[in-house]
Parts: sequence; C-alpha cells; structure tokens
Amino acid sequence: MYNHDGTIEFCSRRDTQVKIRGLRVELSEVEYRIREELEDVCQVAVDMLATDRGSTLVSYICFSDETRSLPAISDTSIDELFTSPTAEIQALLAAMVGQLKTLLPNYMIPSVFLICKYMPSITSTKLDRKTLRKMTSLLSNDQLSAFSSIDDEKRAPETEVERRFQSIWASILNISAVSIGRDDHFLQIGGDSISAIHLVSKARAEGLEICVKDIFDDSRLLAVASKAILSAGGREMEDAILPFSLLQEAIRDAALKTASELCHVPVSAIEDAFPCTSLQEGLMALSAKQPGSYVAKYVYKLANHVDVPRFKEAWCKTVELCGLLRTRIIPMKDSALQVIVKHLVKWEETTNETLSSLVHSPRALEMTYGAPLCWYALHCEAEANYFVWSAHHAIYDGWTIQVILKALETIYRKVDVPRLRPYNAFIRYNLALDHSAAASFWSTELCGSKRAAFP
Repeated sequence: MYNHDGTIEFCSRRDTQVKIRGLRVELSEVEYRIREELEDVCQVAVDMLATDRGSTLVSYICFSDETRSLPAISDTSIDELFTSPTAEIQALLAAMVGQLKTLLPNYMIPSVFLICKYMPSITSTKLDRKTLRKMTSLLSNDQLSAFSSIDDEKRAPETEVERRFQSIWASILNISAVSIGRDDHFLQIGGDSISAIHLVSKARAEGLEICVKDIFDDSRLLAVASKAILSAGGREMEDAILPFSLLQEAIRDAALKTASELCHVPVSAIEDAFPCTSLQEGLMALSAKQPGSYVAKYVYKLANHVDVPRFKEAWCKTVELCGLLRTRIIPMKDSALQVIVKHLVKWEETTNETLSSLVHSPRALEMTYGAPLCWYALHCEAEANYFVWSAHHAIYDGWTIQVILKALETIYRKVDVPRLRPYNAFIRYNLALDHSAAASFWSTELCGSKRAAFP
C-alpha cells in the first residue's frame, strides 16, 4: 500500500504464489488441477505448510459444499474439521496423484492430503485459510505423515539397506520410522534440498554412499537404497592425508618456519598446514582491513542439570577432535595458509567480567593473522552458568556449527565418539580442480578495473 509520503509498504502477496524448496508454485493452478482430476470433489484448497522438517504443500479436500464460520480456534477440535480418508477416498486420491504426476512437476504435487468435513469460511464465499493453517499446525508429525500416504497400507522395507535408510530418514525428518514405506518419496514427506544434503552426510557416516543427485532423480526409499554403495566406513575408506602433504615440497620447510614465527608456537606444536580456500583468504583480508568483522559470538545458558566440569571436558575433546577450532591463518607470498595448532586448552578468564562485558569484549579485534580464530569461556552470573563461544567465519559456517554442537552433545553424553571428516579432504579436492577456465573468465571480466589497496 502507499504511505502518505509516497513510499510503498509491502504487506504480502496479493496472489497465491509461494516458494517450495526455492521453486515458485502458483497455488491456484494446483487447486485447478485437483478439481479437474478428483472425482466428486466439491471444494479444494492448497496451501504451504511450514514444519520443523521444512516447507511442503498440503491439499484440503472436501466432498461437500458445506462451509462454516468457525468460532475461536481453541473452541474447535481437529476431529470436528478433519476426517480420516476411507478406502474409497484413498483410491480416488491415488488415481488423482497419478494423473497429477503427468501434468505437474513433482514439487507442485501436495505431499499431505487432509479430508475436511466442511470448509471454514470468513464470508459465504471466502475461504478462511488462516484457520486451516492453525488447525493443521495442531497436527503432530505422525498425524501429518499418516495423511501423506495415498495407499492405506505401506510396503515395509525389504532389505537391510532399505531399513537403514528408513531409520536415517526418520531421524532427519523427525517422524516415526514405521510411518515410512519403501515406496515413500523423501521429497514428498518433508524432505528438501537442505535435508537431502543432511541425508547424504548421515548416510556416509553410517557407511552408505549416496549423492544428492540420486535423491532428486528418484526420491523413493527403495530407489535411494538401490543406488547406495556400501563403503563399510564411509569416507574413511579414502586414503588418509598425511600432515603437511598438501604443501608444495619446495616451500614446506620455509612455510613451517614462517608459521612457527607468526603463530608464536614451536614447529613441534604444529599438527598440519595446508592452503586456504579463496573464501577464507577473502574473509581474513576483510578482517585485516576492518578488525573485528566476520567474527560471531554465541552465548548458551546451560541448564541446571548440566555437569559443568563434565561439559568443559567434553568441549576440550570437541576442540581436539575438530581441527578447524584450532586453526590459524597466516599470509604467505602468493597465498594464505591455514595452520592447525596442537590442542592447548585455554579457557578465557571471566572473574572480573559480566556477561555483557564478556560478549562485547574487544577479543574479536585480536582475531587476525597468526592468532587463534576462536575463544571460549564459562561464566557464572546470577546463579546461572553460560558457555560463551566466539569464532571467525573463516573457520566455520552455519552448517559447521551444527556439526560441532552435535559432536559436543555426543561426547558429553558419553555416546560413541563422532567421526568428523577433516577439512583437508576438501582442500585436497579443491587443489585437484582445474582453475584455468575460471581464472580466464575473471581476468577477462575484470580487465581494466581499478584495484583496491590492501590492506
């Protein structure tokens, strides 16, 4: 809408277009197709359903013309609005979905079908989508999963690999394993591109090799399982990367000497050293130009039942396990190197600090070339314990932090020690790429441009 000063305030979309897994979907088109293909249907609504498993499409099907203006949401029960599909309706839905697959791309086909006794309305002609969303949000994951299947009876996994993938899917999508059949599609029961990456990672950790492309080609459980390769140890089957082997032999000794000097540690304290990625170099360059930038701080309030000494021990083991948390970056003549220093436990002293002063401390300014790129502290204030952790984005990202925290939890609970794939595996992959085409493109693209001074 227009404001009094002529500016425009965006409220929401006027049409019914949404995004599912990054792809635009026109809800009215899906509704039209369902009306055309589903026999005896009277009312149809399609909406986006946001769950802890991601976004998916839900279809509301009503075989009567009845509409009702509902009272407050707390006065309306789920059973009053939704009903379980009969065998006849299941058959109709199965036939309809089969037709939709010939008319629409997979991402435009709803993965949840809810049968409504009537449709909630605001007026005699306007559908009350807000109430439908609220009522749907009251359904549990298992209830939604039950409505996700077109067939009344699922085919159970038949092979050991299928059963292992069934368990992995259940943990990723946060649904019960028994609700997943061998014909179920990962992308139709809540999976998306992000959870597909998670699936690949978790499968590899359990010795099952699969690619994201395989999931998108055919996301049925039986298809994914058939493409998986048993590796008996996942990525550990790859050749181990020896320390310093990714450094050119001609500069190895000089690089270690420089690393020792810039990091202020003896050579014997250096566990490994290898080249940085372009992103790491760029982030460090920006921090050198503007100290304190690209440094994040996290504050976690520990629950009262957490054993603090045990937590500290678990974090120290996590740091020992994850080389990125012990990484420093140093500049060299042609490029930067990342140096992994052997673990030296150093908890920040917080006796004379408050939580606020700790969070806003100038320690971030110290995260520069040769210096540690993360620090951590345990602080007690107002009878509560806080774990404060700060790290430079050159050594972690949003995905990595989840891996680190999961490892911390696993170690604290004294479950099996997690196996983390070292970062040097990606560096080896990156070094093996042919960068000549990319270099040629950017040289042409930036020809004649003005260069910024650094630092």
